[in-house]
Amino acid sequence: MNRRLRLSHVLTILVVFFGLVSSGRCQMIESRNYVIHCVIDPKQIDYATRLFKTRLVQQDPEAALIGCKNLTRVDLEGARDFALGAACAVRIGNHLFSGLLCEDSRYGRLLCAKSNATTRDDVIRYIEANCIPAGNR
Repeated sequence: MNRRLRLSHVLTILVVFFGLVSSGRCQMIESRNYVIHCVIDPKQIDYATRLFKTRLVQQDPEAALIGCKNLTRVDLEGARDFALGAACAVRIGNHLFSGLLCEDSRYGRLLCAKSNATTRDDVIRYIEANCIPAGNR
């Protein structure tokens, strides 16, 4: 019974996480000295997902990426640097939580924060605060 209850809890979290928040229309947004892209290309989504999974396991071998949404890329104008971010469901050991992730291409670091925030605006704010590209001109 306890196992069924846990499975039910996990399924509820996943349904709420992936089902209730619509990603809406995706548009390129120019802001300050960088450009924000909504990532919708399957190859780019696969690249980002594999990158997030690899970085998570490097930080904690028990970590697993369950899934992400609102994948966003921020490019610094005139530079090669970029940042990727998303709202993701992550499992570490027996604990499942939602959070915001971002990866800075220049330093190759993944930052993750527990959060119930799941909108694209939340992802953009998290990237701006933590992983904005520094420039590599």
